[in-house]
Amino acid sequence: MFHKKYDVIIGLTTFNHEMLKISIPALGKLGKKFALIIFNDNPTAKLKRRTIRKLGYRGWLRIINTDENVGTILARAKILDYAQKCNLQASWVMFANDDDAVLSIGVPTVADSNFAVLQNSVFVRARVLDLLRILDNPATYTIDDDVMQLIKPHIGFKGTFIRYDIACEFGKIINDNAEKLVQILEKLNVMVPVNMLMWSGLNTFVRNAHPEMSPIYMDETNYMTITTVAPRNNAAKFDTLVNKFDAIVAAALAAAPAGQE
Repeated sequence: MFHKKYDVIIGLTTFNHEMLKISIPALGKLGKKFALIIFNDNPTAKLKRRTIRKLGYRGWLRIINTDENVGTILARAKILDYAQKCNLQASWVMFANDDDAVLSIGVPTVADSNFAVLQNSVFVRARVLDLLRILDNPATYTIDDDVMQLIKPHIGFKGTFIRYDIACEFGKIINDNAEKLVQILEKLNVMVPVNMLMWSGLNTFVRNAHPEMSPIYMDETNYMTITTVAPRNNAAKFDTLVNKFDAIVAAALAAAPAGQE
């Protein structure tokens, strides 16, 4: 068992391991003051510790290699379940994608009633040269509103500091309702908007289970989202998916015995 307490746990999900050449070097530059749990959602390619070490990360590390592809939503819930089974102690958790870069793990001082800290992110439409420059030094960039845009605030699940205990409660709902979630995700033939979906679900959970709590925004930049693919507009389908996800969360809370939110 592991008993040391960290301020932050980073939960990183990966499928294409080549993308770790973006996320891991950036994490390596942040030191050893956080714990890193990686969920490898690619059952055909085992991820090894030495791969992560070679990319420059030297801090506390656990890797979960899966036997089946479960998708990002369930992978994040499984990261939280694993952290609890390891008795890993933390105040906050942040989730990240393997093709993005975490720029800062410093959590601002906020009230106990704040369940999440929203900050800013840099959105990069990466050309090859831009990507190489970012990989060399993720903390140095120029906002030009073309290749690099500042998202202020960045509202979403990834890159957001979430209180660890709240995230674990939310993760349990996801794990307990995994079959229902898989069913609604499979029916809609769209790229799942995981970031928006999970943020909406988390807020639905908190409004019902912890109505005294709210998120807070801090004007700092802590995350870099990198994309080489133009987003597709499926707004109507996305809204339907979000509503169904929120309904599963609300129904799970309503069905919980008294005192067991």
